[in-house]
Amino acid sequence: FVLVPAVPAIVAIRRRRPGAVPTLAGAVLAGAAVTALFAVGGFWWFDGANATRHQYWSGTAQFRPFAYFAVANLAASLIAIGPATFAGLLRMWKQRSAPAPIVTLVAGGALALLAAHASQYSRAEVERIWLLFFPWLVVAGSVLVSRAGGRLALAAVGSQAVAAIVLQAALVSKW
Repeated sequence: FVLVPAVPAIVAIRRRRPGAVPTLAGAVLAGAAVTALFAVGGFWWFDGANATRHQYWSGTAQFRPFAYFAVANLAASLIAIGPATFAGLLRMWKQRSAPAPIVTLVAGGALALLAAHASQYSRAEVERIWLLFFPWLVVAGSVLVSRAGGRLALAAVGSQAVAAIVLQAALVSKW
């Protein structure tokens, strides 16, 4: 997963985007500075990752079957993002003509979510644990609004609101 941030860097450089190299160099330097500051403070990322892995697999995760949660986690995510976002994702996939900033935000959120899913560090409770990825995916719903008039926008927002209210009322979540 360490190499995941390299993908947009490679794409930006290959497309010869103006300012891509200085921006990426700044990002690398900032990442190196943060890593160095934590190392000076006595924290090493790989030791932390190993300790997390040990604690996680020593707990209830060992009793949660991968086959079930491989599907259930993604299904819970689709329910959490709502019907308008799902429709926006489908439209983006089928038409492949969404504006580049929207594609970038949604693709970044989707890649982060899939990386978290592949790590297997969150079997269950992803509606809460993956919450930080959902705003980036919800941006996909904007392609529904930009293509049509007010009726589709109203239907999209209405469907999101109804889904949220029904889910909260039906699940009675303590969160």
